[in-house]
Amino acid sequence: MTDKTTLYGEFSLLAKAHPEYVCCKYFDKCFEYGDMLGKVDTLADYLLSICKDKNIGIIMPNCPDMLTAMYAVNKIGKTAVFLNPKSPVAELKRACGLCEIKLIIASDIAFAKLETMITDGFDIDVIGSLLLDDMPLFFVPSILKRKKNSTSRIKKTLTRNGKKLVFIKDICKKTPSSHVDSRYTDEAVIIFSGGTGGSLKYIVHSSEGIINSCRDCRKLLTKLKPESAMLAVLPCFHIFGLIVGIILPVVLEGYPVLYPFFHAKTVGKLMANNCPEYICAVPTIFEKIKNIGVLDRYEKSGRLNVKSFEWGFCGGDVVDSEVLSYYNDLFMRNGSSGFISVGYGMSECCPISVCEKGVYEPMYVGIIQSMTSVKILDEENHEVEDGELGEIVISSDYLMLRTKDENNQEIIPDGCYHTRDIGYKIGNRLYYKTRMRRIIKTSGHSIFAEEIENLLKTHPAVANAYVVPVASEKRGFVPYAYIILKDRSSVRDEAVLFRELGDIVRSNMVAYGIPCGYEICEEKDIEKTMLGKVVYGKLENNMWHKD
Repeated sequence: MTDKTTLYGEFSLLAKAHPEYVCCKYFDKCFEYGDMLGKVDTLADYLLSICKDKNIGIIMPNCPDMLTAMYAVNKIGKTAVFLNPKSPVAELKRACGLCEIKLIIASDIAFAKLETMITDGFDIDVIGSLLLDDMPLFFVPSILKRKKNSTSRIKKTLTRNGKKLVFIKDICKKTPSSHVDSRYTDEAVIIFSGGTGGSLKYIVHSSEGIINSCRDCRKLLTKLKPESAMLAVLPCFHIFGLIVGIILPVVLEGYPVLYPFFHAKTVGKLMANNCPEYICAVPTIFEKIKNIGVLDRYEKSGRLNVKSFEWGFCGGDVVDSEVLSYYNDLFMRNGSSGFISVGYGMSECCPISVCEKGVYEPMYVGIIQSMTSVKILDEENHEVEDGELGEIVISSDYLMLRTKDENNQEIIPDGCYHTRDIGYKIGNRLYYKTRMRRIIKTSGHSIFAEEIENLLKTHPAVANAYVVPVASEKRGFVPYAYIILKDRSSVRDEAVLFRELGDIVRSNMVAYGIPCGYEICEEKDIEKTMLGKVVYGKLENNMWHKD
């Protein structure tokens, strides 16, 4: 047995000490740690007997079998590579190729894509999981419609290739031939990130780093009680969802409330009827639940039950202060002392800072975590004074091990990591301004794309705006704006609109900030990540501006 910290080690310690504790809740079903540990050990024994490769793919939504797979892979010293079931086949091929994956543990919602990959010549083995097994009846029709005959097709395809589809539930019914000892690997988890640039890269984290992150978060939770619940609607293949939503509850001696798909009405009703103590989500999730009005209806009818709520972690993107105020005022009015706070982190290190209760400041993203240190550096890598803008550079006990992209460019942090984010700090309080890629260098001046966007959105006809740099022969780069209108039919003359937009920018910032051009488009045409972040790399085209 290894004496080093592993994800499986943390899980098994709690399972052996308190086998009767709830390990996870999935819709209306509760799974206990003792039962789950038995399944994990049995699957681990099976995996060790068939898998000789370093990496094992997991392509599943949040569900009990995902937990079983993750801890089993970790127990035998392999690396769990989390893949998005919604990724197109081409992207899954690229991801599997990058990580040299030969074995995938997959939910049936991914069977059709895997069947296509195998037909196209990918040599992979598949261990299956059926979402319907533990899902309530009201979800079954939509899943069955989506699933169709994918299970039978992948079975036939695997058979033609001399392979067999085996299911987790069948493996876990067997008695393991031997109880394997836990094995250690530096590389415990791989997460993929397309980021806002659009190119695919993978990020490697260690068990020790992930657990250090969870222990750092634990210091914030002064009212912590065993068996507390964490609402985990962010997917396991997102680092924030994996660490804070799914693994943190184990370190807290609690459990995640798992949802395979985010459904605003269902999650909103859960929060309204019996809100879990903790919530982990991104701004778009909080916004969607607010906008459908389910919490307001429950409050109006006197049925809102949020007294048990303690803390909500909101990260992954910038959140509107009105959204935070809505939730925190709602909780306070209805007997909860809990609150939702923002934080700052990234796929390479999560989280870096977390806001304290009731503090709202522009750009403020919280107090820097105790196991993390932050420096603000200028363009020549010299540390700047408190309050001065510069690049946020971090060192942390839970910094990633390494990252690698499709061009084989690898980054191995030498004690620190350059985030390419711009911000400043005052003491141990961190402030975030923008991404470096969102700074437009024009004629020797730096202008912030977000400032231009905010000005453009003050026009009564504009619903949203996205500003990107465009190459210029004389000025280096100049801003270019994509405009989303509230009502396209209300704008009769685009030239007049563009002139008015230019006047707004000219009146509020230097002339270099005036966009060189505008393009009216629909919000649906702006490519975004699954969590709602704009993929700016797709917008930054190869247009060449002639002065």
